[in-house]
Amino acid sequence: MHGIVRCTDQSEADDRLAITALGHCRMELVASRQLVEKMGMEKLDFTKASKAIPTSFITDEPGGIFRSNFEAYIKQQNIAMEPTIELWSTETIKSMVLAGVGIAYLPQFVLQNELNRKELVALPHHISYAGIRAIYCYHKNKYVTPQMKLLMNLLQKHVGRFS
Repeated sequence: MHGIVRCTDQSEADDRLAITALGHCRMELVASRQLVEKMGMEKLDFTKASKAIPTSFITDEPGGIFRSNFEAYIKQQNIAMEPTIELWSTETIKSMVLAGVGIAYLPQFVLQNELNRKELVALPHHISYAGIRAIYCYHKNKYVTPQMKLLMNLLQKHVGRFS
């Protein structure tokens, strides 16, 4: 591993890594405008407990922070949903949500353009941990390429502004 960008709610503890915090990322629970129009906002309201929401949750791998936080919330609220769709790419998750296949819980900065264009709609919820910490890290003893330096500078400049 040469470098990685992560969102986490846990502290990293590895002496081999240089870790830089980028800030706090707000999370959004979203659906496509077409899904909201088709189902109605009442059916996609995650503030009410003990209900069934007839759509899929599109998310990342098991144990991922976004998925874990959301699944803990719907379990606590006794909300049933269609089967979970598991994908390994945030862009693919976002594309599936834009196509009206289901809903997702992702960092706001990932969704900001689509929210601004009103292609995605933020859904109501009461997830108390609706934010996570964004960091980047790399091995201290490995060469940092010019491309990695550029990426780190861009992350500090642009990701931090969404905090």
